[in-house]
This record gives sequence, structure tokens and C-alpha cells, in this order.
Amino acid sequence: MVKFRVTPHPAEAQVLQGQNMARVMYDIGADEGGGPAGEGSVPVFLGVVLDQSGSMEGQKLSAAKEALLRLLNQVPPSPNIIVQITLFSDDAVEFLAPMSGAELQRRIATVTRSVENISAGGATSLGSGLRVALRASRPYSNYERRVLMITDGKQEGTVPVSDAYNAATELSQVGIRVDAWGVGNGWEADQLRTIAHNTGGEADALPDAFGLADAVTELFMDVQSTKASNVRLVLNTPVGTQIKSVKQVFPSVQDRAAQQVNEQKWIIPIGALTQEEPKFVIELETTPRGNNVPFRILVPTVLYNLGSEELADELDKSAWFFVRWVGSPGEVKMDDQLTRFTGEEEIASLSQEGFALLDMGAVEEATAKLSQALTKAVQINSPQAVVLSAVVNPQTGKLVSTNAGDAINKTGKLHTGKTGKIIASTGKLPGQH
Repeated sequence: MVKFRVTPHPAEAQVLQGQNMARVMYDIGADEGGGPAGEGSVPVFLGVVLDQSGSMEGQKLSAAKEALLRLLNQVPPSPNIIVQITLFSDDAVEFLAPMSGAELQRRIATVTRSVENISAGGATSLGSGLRVALRASRPYSNYERRVLMITDGKQEGTVPVSDAYNAATELSQVGIRVDAWGVGNGWEADQLRTIAHNTGGEADALPDAFGLADAVTELFMDVQSTKASNVRLVLNTPVGTQIKSVKQVFPSVQDRAAQQVNEQKWIIPIGALTQEEPKFVIELETTPRGNNVPFRILVPTVLYNLGSEELADELDKSAWFFVRWVGSPGEVKMDDQLTRFTGEEEIASLSQEGFALLDMGAVEEATAKLSQALTKAVQINSPQAVVLSAVVNPQTGKLVSTNAGDAINKTGKLHTGKTGKIIASTGKLPGQH
């Protein structure tokens, strides 16, 4: 069994009265279960898809072979891990058929000689290599399946790059993650990023080919740390709540999706859970409620696999996410963890300082801080722009009321009044059309 940690940031979001949008970031980790692939209960299939096209000739291919040999020598002698190798150029061939760690260690001398004899030649067909790895992985559907692609180039020849994207989609549909690494400086970042992100994987650059061996070692350690496979975050919501977007913000930044099961249930595919614990920012739309009462909006559950068995962790109340509607912009707090991963730290700091100054009656200083925060929020399309625009006019940079006495009540907080209602009815900032 695996005990998951699913932590919302914030646990309670404050939303300005009449508004219907809220955000939360979930950390997803595990405290128990899994263990090294050679010892624990999560079997792993690792396919290496290696570019042997002509441009890999020389230092890059030498570094790739060194990295591959280091990887093969790290595989534990266990039936719980399967290694497979594909070579590709104009076309792709299976260089090493799926082999358990135990069998690999018995045949390591023969495999080493074969790796040392790999040569380069031909163009680059990314999709062909991915499809060979996919076919090889099919008998291991109950395993956590990962593919590592190593290349120095981009799609070449008569086959368009869309073929590689389609191949990545085919892997993604059966739950296989692809990590794509570009070696040297000639690779096409957008192509490899699209391939990796289509599967929930990562793309990275290794300008120094001899850093490849260390990178492969690090990735294999991550693979071995697999705690659960086919992890899915199930979110139960009130009637009328819609998940509008999901973005992974760690360990890589990429758009993800929530699958709607019914009116009150959504599923976000996570994939394998390893030592790199992912973080997801979820934006949702819900029905505005009365002020100052926390409403439970998200109740998560985790589904996952250990081998062929599907299990569930119902989680405790610490995973629940609440929304509380408030009447004053100064009551809307920006969560430190959330803003750290969304690039809104400066906006949060300026907002906090501005509202604190306003509470003290320092109108001029507060206006300067809040206006600066609003400008930055609009620039990056931060939801905080809606809150700040209830305080500061985005066209003039001044308080929404030109009379400071009208703008500040006895507690030093702004009245939202008419301005907040206008925003709630249009869903747009003042001045936007």
C-alpha cells in the first residue's frame, strides 16, 4: 500500500464577492510504498531510444554509448525491471530485446561489446524509434513504462515531424512517459518538447555531450524510485463547479488536462509517482456564495496501480480545498507556495504592502504599490488583476474613488461596492472589452 500526501496551497482561497473563479496548487507525494525497482513492488520497463544518425558521429555517439553502458551496469539483477534499447536513423531497429535485470547481468559482457560497436549513419526519424519502443513494451502493460529518447537533431527526410508527434500520442494513450534529451546544440527544442510533453515527460538540453552519462544516471535513479504507477488525482466537486484548466508547474511546466467523469467528478492523470513530486495548478469556476463562510470545493482521492492491482487512497480532510467569499479586496490573500511556482511573488508582495499601507491610511504610498502590482498582474494575466482593479483604475493608476474619505472606511479597507459588481457581471477588468 502507498500512503499519499496531497496538499492544497492554499487550503482556503479568498475570492472577492460576486466572483466565480478560484485557484489552488496541489503537491502530490507519497510517504510509503514502492522502493527501488529491483526490490519493491512496482515493476519498471525502461526503453532507451538512441539516435545513431550521421550527425551523431564522433564525440556525441561516444558519449551516448558511455552513458548507455553506465546505465546497463546500474540495473539491479532483478526480474522486476526490464530494459530495452532501440536504435534509429532513417528507420529504427530493436538493438536489445526486452531483458530483465537478472538476465542482463548474466549477459553484460556480450551486451557491452555490442554497444561498443554501434556506428552512425543516415538521417533522423524520431517517430520510428518511438514506435519500436512502444511495440516492445506491450507485453509489459502492468509495468510502469518509461522511454528515454537521446538525439542530437530534429526530424529529417520525407516523413514530417507530425509523425513523431503522433507516435508520442500513441505512447501517451497507453500511459507511457517519454523523456527527450537533446545532445549538443543542433537539436530542435520545440520538437522534443512537444514529444515529451504529449506524454507527461520532460525535454532537456545537454550541450556538453559528456554530461550525458551523469544525466542518465540521475534519470535511472528517478525511475528506480517509482512508488506507484498510473496515478490519477480524482477531484470531487459541488454541482455547478467546472475545472477550467490544469497546469503542471513542477518538475516541468506544461499544460495538462482534467477528464470530466460526471457533473461532480474529474480525473487528472499524473502517471508514475517518483521522488520528483509533481505540483499542479488548478483553475476552477464555481457558483458565488455568501460572504465569510468557507465552502468545500474540492475533495481529492488518489487512484493508482501496484503491478496489475488498482488501489485507492481516500485521503483525509487535510487534502480538501475551500473557498471563502469576502467583501473587501484587502482580505484576498495570495498563497506563498502558489505564487512561487506561478511567477507572482512580486505581485503578492506589492499587494500585501499596498493593502497594509491602506489600512494605515497612507493613501498615496498605498496607491503607488497597488498600481504597480496591478500593472504587473495585467502583464502576466494574473487573477490578482481582478482583485486589484477593484481598488485601482488600470487606466489612471489612481484609486477607484478620487475621494480618499470615500475610498477608505473606518478599518482602513476599500469599499468594493459598485466596482466589484461591475467586474462580477462582466468577468473583465475595467476598460477591457
